Amino acid sequence: MMKKIRFGVVGTNNITDWVIAGGLQDERFEVTAVCSRTKERAEEFAAKHGIPYTFTSLEEMAASDRIDAVYIATPNSCHCAQALECMSHGKHVLCEKPMALSVVECLSMIKAEKESGKILSVGFQPRMDVNMKQIKKIVESG
Repeated sequence: MMKKIRFGVVGTNNITDWVIAGGLQDERFEVTAVCSRTKERAEEFAAKHGIPYTFTSLEEMAASDRIDAVYIATPNSCHCAQALECMSHGKHVLCEKPMALSVVECLSMIKAEKESGKILSVGFQPRMDVNMKQIKKIVESG
């Protein structure tokens, strides 16, 4: 039996809805926690998706043994600090794009990834991007 990856999500918006819907297509994906600024919003989102645990503190969720990884879908200005917090607690991080607001932030996130031994990834599929489709078309035409 394949081990499930238990995700906590930070951010309760439409993008998070889409990521959960996509993730559930993979038998290894499971959402076990949600973190939101308010208890009411966390509980509402949890009820909508059948998520068993809610948090209003990212630090508490990151320290929880109920999750293995975190999906971050908060305002871009929060990504770096939140990813660093999660990796400092030994969690893998999938961060919505853009991953960071500057090269300095990005480098600090990559450093934390290396030091923690966890995976840091950005939620972006370039193969679906208009520019990538154009590049594929050019390459295929020779």
